[in-house]
Amino acid sequence: MKSSLALAALLLPLGAAAAPITNFDSPPVVDLAGQLRAQAHGARAVAIQQLDAAGADGILRAAAGARQRLNPMESPQNDAKTLAAHAGLGQRKGPLLTVVAGNGKQLQFKNWRTSQGDGDSSTFVYQGPLAGGALQRVDLLFGHDAPGSLLVDNRDGKVYFTYSTENIVAPAPDGKTLLQVQTESDWRLQLLPLPQDGQGGLFCSLRRDSGASTVFKSWQGDAVGLELEQGGQRVALRIGRDGGAWRVAASQPATLARLGLRCSLTR
Repeated sequence: MKSSLALAALLLPLGAAAAPITNFDSPPVVDLAGQLRAQAHGARAVAIQQLDAAGADGILRAAAGARQRLNPMESPQNDAKTLAAHAGLGQRKGPLLTVVAGNGKQLQFKNWRTSQGDGDSSTFVYQGPLAGGALQRVDLLFGHDAPGSLLVDNRDGKVYFTYSTENIVAPAPDGKTLLQVQTESDWRLQLLPLPQDGQGGLFCSLRRDSGASTVFKSWQGDAVGLELEQGGQRVALRIGRDGGAWRVAASQPATLARLGLRCSLTR
């Protein structure tokens, strides 16, 4: 992926970009946060297996994985240093931010502000490459709402919006999978293969009144570790791929069954 980013740096001054992106729902942005809220279970259920003791202990003992998780609230809100460090991949001219994907596609993001009504604004902040260069991140700061993140896929130039402040959002280290967890009362989890080329993802949900809290621990290879806690009980959850098939394992499957955990392949 580094070679494609080097090519992108050479291509930045050339060509014309499409109309600027001005919000999370501007074409051609794919709203993954909206997909998560609307996701329904598919017909092919995935069973919750027993996680081995060593695997469970490793997840429960691990610290929260802040470095792998996207969190605009803890990221710089001025991108001058980041743009200087990644010269050629992104550049700013006033309110207009230009980012070029690894395939040479140019994308522009335009800040705006209005004083009409209660006033509102959108500000785009370049945060640089991540996931081994497979993705580039642009945070979107709203005038009234909590910020989110836009992910530019360097492999095909697609742009994805994730609500990375209130949700847990963490791309795998190789950029091939994206984790989203909605941790409010309607708990739901989604693992999406990237780029989105027809591969099936995974969707899990808990009963609405489960009252479970979630801590993201870390990606380890193709598997992600989470800790769920409810009523003083801590449960380790590991989800990943095994030979292309999704595998879900927990230290206490019966506890999660009581909380209504369901997993299925996405439609």
